[in-house]
Amino acid sequence: ERAIEIDTEHDTEGGPLFLYLAYNAVHEPTQVPQSYIARYEATIESMERRIFAGMLDCVDEGIGNLTRALEARDMLNSTLIVFTSDNGGPVHGRDHTGSTNFPLRGGKHSIWEGGTRVTAFVWAGSRTGLEVQGRGGVTEALMD
Repeated sequence: ERAIEIDTEHDTEGGPLFLYLAYNAVHEPTQVPQSYIARYEATIESMERRIFAGMLDCVDEGIGNLTRALEARDMLNSTLIVFTSDNGGPVHGRDHTGSTNFPLRGGKHSIWEGGTRVTAFVWAGSRTGLEVQGRGGVTEALMD
C-alpha cells in the first residue's frame, strides 16, 4: 500500500522515481491471512507448504497491485523491475519455511547450489531503452 502511495504522489514531470520494495515473505515468521491458505487446501496436503504458497501468493498480489498502479499513471512502460532473492530457501533447521530447492542440493546456510542459486527476473518497459534477453540471458546493459 505504501509503495502505491509513493507512486501516486510522485511527480512524473519532476524526474524518475527509484523505489526499492523489499518483502519479508517468504521468511519467518511463516504467517499469512487464512484466505491465502484456503486457496491451496484442495491442492497442497502439507499445511507448512500451504502457508508458504499463501505467503508467495500475497507477494504476487502486491506486485500486481503496484504494476497496475504504475500502468494507470502511464509509468509502467518507463519502468525497470528487478526481482531477486538473497539465497535459496532454508530446507533444514529452525528457519525452515516449507521451501524446497529441488532439483538443487542443499539450501540456505549451505554452499550447495540450493543455497546460492536463486530465481530472478528483469522486466523492462518499452520506453526504458533496455532490451531484455530471453530466458537464461545475461546482459551488461544495467551496468553501463
